[in-house]
Amino acid sequence: MGLGRSEATGRLDVRASGSRCELVLDEGRVVAGSVGSRSWADARELVQGLVEFGSGEDLSFRFASGRAAICRLLPEPISAGGIALDLGRSSVRSLDTTAVRAELGDGNYRLTAPGESLVASLRLEPEERAVVFWLRRGVGADDVLGLPGCGPASLRFVYALKLLRAASPSVAGAYPLMLRKQREVRANAAPHTLLDLPAEAEGRDARRALRRLVRDLHPDRFSNGAPARLLRASGEIVSALVSAEARVSSRRPS
Repeated sequence: MGLGRSEATGRLDVRASGSRCELVLDEGRVVAGSVGSRSWADARELVQGLVEFGSGEDLSFRFASGRAAICRLLPEPISAGGIALDLGRSSVRSLDTTAVRAELGDGNYRLTAPGESLVASLRLEPEERAVVFWLRRGVGADDVLGLPGCGPASLRFVYALKLLRAASPSVAGAYPLMLRKQREVRANAAPHTLLDLPAEAEGRDARRALRRLVRDLHPDRFSNGAPARLLRASGEIVSALVSAEARVSSRRPS
C-alpha cells in the first residue's frame, strides 16, 4: 500500500526460506512479477502466487528505486494497493466469524487515512461497500453483523483492512488492553500469560500472538500528539512481548 501511495517505481525483492519473489512497479502500479524463474501471466495468477509465497514465515523486503528491467509485462497493471487488498482478503477468507471476531477484539473501528485512499480507488463487493459506510463513522466489531447490508464478508473485510493498517480501533479501545498488559509486565507474568496463550502453546502460536498484540499496542499505533508517558508504556510492553515470544519459541522455562 505504501508503494502505491508513493507512486514508487522500481523493484521490490521479497525473500523467504531461500525462495525469492520479485515485483516490478511503475508509478505505484505492479507491471510484472515472478517467483524464482516463474513469471505471472495475469493479475489473478500474480495474486495467487503471492498468497502461496507469503504463507511462509520470516519474509524480508528490499526495495530498489529507479527503473527496473522488465521481462514479461502483465496485460494490465494492477495497483500496489489493489494487490495488498486482495492478499488481505485471501488471508481471512477461510476464517469463520468467531475467529475473526476474536482477532478484532474490542474497539471502535475507523478507516485510517491510507484506508480511505484504498477503498476510494478500488472496486468493492456489496458487503464490503456496506461496512465502509460505517467504518467512516466508527463501528464496533460486535455490531458489524447486525448492520444493514453487512454480513460475514463485512466482518472479514474489517479484519483484512486491520491487517493492512487501513482500519484501526480508536485509541480509547486500546487502553484496556494496554492497562492489562502493563499490570502483567509489572507483576513479571509468565511469557504465555503475557501473550494470552495457554501453557501448552509453542513457537508458531507465540509468533501469531505477538503480531496480534503488537498491532494494537505498538507506539506507532498512537498519534504523534500522544502523551510521552503513554508512548513509553507502549514501548515497554512491546519489548516485554517480544521477549516473551522469544522465550516461548525457544521453549525455555518461564
